[in-house]
Amino acid sequence: LAITSTIWAESMVICKQMLRAQFPRTQVLALMFVFGLTTPIGAMIGIVLGSIIQPQISQLLQIVLLSVAAGFFIHIAVSAHTGYISLLLF
Repeated sequence: LAITSTIWAESMVICKQMLRAQFPRTQVLALMFVFGLTTPIGAMIGIVLGSIIQPQISQLLQIVLLSVAAGFFIHIAVSAHTGYISLLLF
């Protein structure tokens, strides 16, 4: 729910920044198309993996991936608040 409710705002901000940086409009449209496909493709991969993997492993994988997603949300929130963004993950 969090991803689908913020994807439109993220795409608008990314598009605006690319246009401000004078990217060609065709390249901006192509990149926005790819960006828009990431959520449905990720959902399909999750559905397929969830049906293939054993229930215990599937549940563990879900816990790990939700934890990583929560970490990213916290990182982005703190970065937006402090104005500091570190791209080093490890």
